[in-house]
Amino acid sequence: MSSVERFRIEGGREMSENPSLIVITPAIAIDRDQQIVLRYHRTVFLPARTWHLLAYLVDHPQRLIPDATLLRVGWPQEDWHAPSDLYRHMHRIRGAIEPDPRHPQVLLTRRDVGYVLLLPSGVDAQRPSSH
Repeated sequence: MSSVERFRIEGGREMSENPSLIVITPAIAIDRDQQIVLRYHRTVFLPARTWHLLAYLVDHPQRLIPDATLLRVGWPQEDWHAPSDLYRHMHRIRGAIEPDPRHPQVLLTRRDVGYVLLLPSGVDAQRPSSH
């Protein structure tokens, strides 16, 4: 049985035996191996660049990541990109992982500085990512 099936069947309970699954809330999880977000019994597929940014944030939880760093992560081969490009991808991430994207509690914005991904305490996100 896949982690997706187990997460759905078990109602989102913590699944510590699957290190690729990061449970944000009982209804929302990130599956690093499959590069998907499980949200209220639905599978959310993110575009590759958006997934890459999410994986970077997951690798650096509880830390303020400057916009400039995220722009380098998301667009490593490009010298110029508009901050609005980053904002659009952060909006997609927030829509996937926040219980209420209009009132963020997981992916916080520090205006004109950067973003902080707040993972629940006890979540071990410091593992190699697939991006």
